[in-house]
Amino acid sequence: MSGPVISANLVDAIALPRLVWLRPNLIGLVFTLMKLLPARFIIRKALEEGELRPGGLIVEATSGTFGLSLAMVSALQGHPLTLVGDPAIDPPLLRRLEDLGATVHIVREAGASGGFRQVRQEVLEKVLASTPGSFCPRQYSNPHNPGSYAPCAEQLAHAVGGIDCLVGSVGSGGSVCGISSYLRLILPELNVIGVDTHGSVIFGETDAGNDGWLLREVGNSLIPANVDHTAFDLVHWVGAAEAFQATRRLHREHALHMGPTSGAAFLVADWWARNHPDSLTAVIFPDEGYRYQDTVYNDAWLEAKGVRRDVPPREPVEWNRPYNGRDPWSFFRWGRRAYSDVMWIGPSADQGNSVATEEAGPDAAHPPPKLVPDGPGGAGATTFTRTERVEVARGRTDDAPTPLLRVSAEVPVWVDADTAAEVLGDAVRGLSALDIALGGNGLEVDGIDIGVAVSAYA
Repeated sequence: MSGPVISANLVDAIALPRLVWLRPNLIGLVFTLMKLLPARFIIRKALEEGELRPGGLIVEATSGTFGLSLAMVSALQGHPLTLVGDPAIDPPLLRRLEDLGATVHIVREAGASGGFRQVRQEVLEKVLASTPGSFCPRQYSNPHNPGSYAPCAEQLAHAVGGIDCLVGSVGSGGSVCGISSYLRLILPELNVIGVDTHGSVIFGETDAGNDGWLLREVGNSLIPANVDHTAFDLVHWVGAAEAFQATRRLHREHALHMGPTSGAAFLVADWWARNHPDSLTAVIFPDEGYRYQDTVYNDAWLEAKGVRRDVPPREPVEWNRPYNGRDPWSFFRWGRRAYSDVMWIGPSADQGNSVATEEAGPDAAHPPPKLVPDGPGGAGATTFTRTERVEVARGRTDDAPTPLLRVSAEVPVWVDADTAAEVLGDAVRGLSALDIALGGNGLEVDGIDIGVAVSAYA
C-alpha cells in the first residue's frame, strides 16, 4: 500500500481540480484556484526558455485570480512581482497580494474603448519599459496559458475514459480552449460550450463599459488571442443575477462554495445535462467563493444591486445571431466557426432574438469582415472593419419599378453610432428620401434595419 503523496508546496498540492459527481451524467472540475495552473506553467517555461532569470521581476496587468496566482507562485519561487490592476481589486484581495510581497498599481479611470483592461495594458507597457529585464506573462496571448491545462485533460480522461461535452466560462481563453484541445485529440466529437456574459465582446456583444461588469472573471472588453473561436459548438450569455442565483444553488444543493463564474457555468451545464441524459458532461468551476462572501453570498448586497433572483429561468432563449439582446440567459449555435465567419453583417428578415429556420452565415452578397491585426485596441489587439452592402430605394412610383442602388461603405466597429451614421451617409450622399437613424440593433436606411453593429469588438 502506497503512502500519501506529500507535495513540494501548496501550489503543487492544489493546482489540479477535484472531480465531483453533480448528477449521474454531470461531473464538476472543482478548483481551489484554477489560475495557479497557467501561472505556475508560464513562469516555469519562462525560466526554461531564458525569458525570466532566477529572482527576476515579473510584471502583469490583472485584477483577478491570475494576479493572486502569480503572487503565490512568485512568493514561493523568490520573484518580485508588480501588478497593474483596477478597482475590481477589493481591500481583502489587495491585502493578500501585498502580504505575498506584490507591488500593486491600481488605475482609477477606464478607457473610452477597451475599458479598464486597455488602460491597465497601457500602464503595464510603461512599467515594462522602465524595468529592463522584467518578464510579463501576458495571459491573454501567451500560448502556455492554454498549454498549461494538459494535466486537467489527462486527469479527466483517466478518471472517466471520455466525456461528451465540456462546459466552461470564457475570459482569457485558457481553460476551456486548452482542456478541449487536448481532449479532442482522443475525442474529436466532443461538444464544447462557452459561457460568456452580457457586455463582453468575446462572442460579438458590445462592451458594456465600467458600469456593466457586475459578473467578474468571465468575459472581456478585448478579444484575447488565446480565445480559439473555432473550438466552440455553442455559446451562452448568462446575466449577473442568473449567475449569482446559480452560484447560491450550487452551494445549497452540492455544498460547493464557489465563485460566480462557477455558478454561470453550472447553470448552463445543468441545463445541458438535463436535456442530454445519455451524455456525460463535465463543467469547470474556476475558484472558491470566499472572495465573494460580502457580495454574491450576501442577500443585502444582491438586493442593493438589483440582482437578487429567487427562481432562475429554466431554459435559455436561442438567438439566431449574437447581438446586444435583453434576454437574461441566451445561447447561439456557434458551430466551431471563426469569429469572422459568424460576425458578418447584412440584411436579415429577422433581426430579433428568436431562432431562424436556417443558421445564418456569410455568402457572396454579404462577406465576412476583414481582419486588421492592430487598431485602437492597442498593440496586439484585434479589430474588425466591416464592409456593408446596403440596398436603398429612390424614385419610388406606383407605375414604375423601384430602382436600386448598391453602395459599399466601410464602418470600423470602434466608432460610435453617430460617426458610423455619418460614414454611411457619405457613401450614399445625394440620394433622395434617405433617412439614417440609429436603430435598436444597428442602423436603419429608409426604415429598413441593415444590422450594422457599431461598437467595440476589439
